[in-house]
Order: sequence, then structure tokens, then C-alpha cells
Amino acid sequence: MTTELFIPIKFRTTVILTPSDITKDFENTILNKLKINYENICSKYGYIKKDTIKIIKRSVGQLKKEHFNANVYFDVVCIAEICNPAQGSIIKCKVKAKNSLGVLAEGYYDSIPILQIIIPKISAGIQSEINIDTISIGDEVKIEVCGKKYQLFDKHISIIGRAIKNKEEYIKNSVVDDVDIEEKGDDEIVEDIYEETESIRPDDDDEEKKTTGGDGEESEEEESDSENLDDEIVEDVEDEFEETGGGDCGDYDDEY
Repeated sequence: MTTELFIPIKFRTTVILTPSDITKDFENTILNKLKINYENICSKYGYIKKDTIKIIKRSVGQLKKEHFNANVYFDVVCIAEICNPAQGSIIKCKVKAKNSLGVLAEGYYDSIPILQIIIPKISAGIQSEINIDTISIGDEVKIEVCGKKYQLFDKHISIIGRAIKNKEEYIKNSVVDDVDIEEKGDDEIVEDIYEETESIRPDDDDEEKKTTGGDGEESEEEESDSENLDDEIVEDVEDEFEETGGGDCGDYDDEY
């Protein structure tokens, strides 16, 4: 995928250091915590690219006496490269699986599948420009983003799109500039909009949710992001997938 998939964004957050973290190298410790908690996963802005977070400025460390744990709180302003394709973006992807309901494809960065794309075959709201039946596993196709959704800590962005004829590839990113990342522990996983399409999707590995604090006191507030009309599109697709009962997965790619 092209480098335009990522754009720089600026954000603010709070990093918590425990007393044992306060050494002469504490600034690197702050940066490492940011990388662990935000890179290679989805934040409220989208998917943050590995090794791109840089600290622009930080506050003086503050103690919260009411916590009685001697932790030090640093407010930091960072910049990083983010992927958050907007509605109407055209993206090249590779087909990984298909069945009677549609096609599952993936978009890659550096061999990492960061976009999981469903091209529905039966949908009144989404009409592909090419015949889905002519698409085979392993083919590279271009899709237009019709809607997207992701959850905090996901390792990919889920997209609903339509297959299109060859057009110039371009990616429009949804940008949220200079935004606070709130730390309000919420470990519940919101319902995935693609739960009805498991017959053409791989199972995600269960992973422990990451926390921002050095002592695990606080975590990001769970949120999801969607473009205008995404919820309406997703509901239509979900209903159609549910009515068809999941379909046959005989064409599933064993290597996937």
C-alpha cells in the first residue's frame, strides 16, 4: 500500500511513571510507554504506525497526593503517523477468502494486514462495479470505502467497501488534530459490526488490553470511529448476512 495511507497527526495524553521508572533515562521511559500503548494498534484516531510517535513537548511531572502511591504524571504532546481511511477512499487490497455472502480482502502495510475489508455480494446499499463472482482468492482488487469501524486496541480497521474498476489509488484520511486521549478505564469490548460474517473472517487472537499507567491504574476509554452513514450501511449489511444464515465457506483459504 502507498505511504499516503498514513498521515501525521498531533495528540495529547498522560503518561504515568512509577517510582522505579524515575531514573536519569525517564524521558525514554515515557516514549517507550507511548510506543507500547499506542503503536501497531488502533487509537481513537485510527491505526498508529510503528516507530512514528515522537514527543513534541511534555509537562513537569506531577504527584497526586490522594493516590498515596508516589506515581508521577506527565502530560505530553505527541505526533505520529495514522491510518484512518475516509469514506470514498480508493484502496488496493488482496482477496483472502470468499463465499456466497461476499469477499474478504486485506490491505497491507509492510506485510502487516491493517485493513480488513468486506465486499458484500448481497446488499441494496452497496453495488460493486465488477462482478464479485469473477474475483478469486489471491486477486488484487481496488475497493472504494463505503464505511468503516474499529475498536480501541484492535490491530486492524474493519471496512465495508465495493469493488471498482481500475482507478487511480488514493486515500483520504479522517484527521483528528490535537485531541486529548482520555484515560478512563473501560475494558468492555463493543460489539463488532462484522460478527454476523464470521464464515468469511478469521478469528482474531485474544490479546490482553494495554494500559497507559505504569501501575495499570488507567486505560483508554473504549471508543469506535465511523464515517457518516456508516451505522446505516453496517446495519443493512448485517441484516442481509443474518438473513442468509452465514453461507458456505468452502472457498476459504487454508493459509489465511
